[in-house]
Amino acid sequence: MVQKKILNKNLIKKNSIKLIFYNFILKKGKKSISEKIFKRFIIQIQKLYSKNYKSFLNIILYKNILIFSLKILKRKLKKKTYKYIPFFLTNHLLRINLSVKYLIKEVRQSKTSFSVSLKNVFIKLFLKKTTKMNLIQDFYQLSFIKKKFFHYRWF
Repeated sequence: MVQKKILNKNLIKKNSIKLIFYNFILKKGKKSISEKIFKRFIIQIQKLYSKNYKSFLNIILYKNILIFSLKILKRKLKKKTYKYIPFFLTNHLLRINLSVKYLIKEVRQSKTSFSVSLKNVFIKLFLKKTTKMNLIQDFYQLSFIKKKFFHYRWF
């Protein structure tokens, strides 16, 4: 009985990245469409690279993973002023979710088909030919500037 629970947890961990992609690609609640898009993406990646797609995804996600995030708090009296509060992302799945979310957001801005643009973004990240790394560094600098609010914990 105990061994079955351990096996189920391992299966969840192995498929979690795949499920995270399915959920972020999802449109109008149709999971079958997101599975088809993801399968097309995997086929295109495997044509270009002989690596296993899971290792390819892991490499790219760990290159883009965020350690900090900024919480934006609005002031109640002055509606146009905001406070940016940096905080650590302690949960590993939360870090992966945010990195996938930002990648998918970048893919949706392009005008080509979704699977092709997803492939192009991932290849650029794999070859380090993107400005995404500069954006991450700017994000870290902004969080370092706002570190005086780091001790706030009301969210």
